[in-house]
Amino acid sequence: MLNPKEDGPTVEETLIDFSEGRISRQRAMQLLDVDYSDLWDLLAQRRLSIPEISDEEAEAAGRKMSDFLGAMGV
Repeated sequence: MLNPKEDGPTVEETLIDFSEGRISRQRAMQLLDVDYSDLWDLLAQRRLSIPEISDEEAEAAGRKMSDFLGAMGV
């Protein structure tokens, strides 16, 4: 956990880049060698905001949920 490569970005740089939407959640987790919950904990500890999702991501998530609920007969 928290093993950024010496030639890569620091923990702080990675968290800020993720918080400001410049890198994906998956990339931040890879760079920091943490899981999803640890990533959110690190953001909270540093009082960094959770990145907003784009309109396209929100629409895709809505379609997935609609498809899932439709398949369940809801």
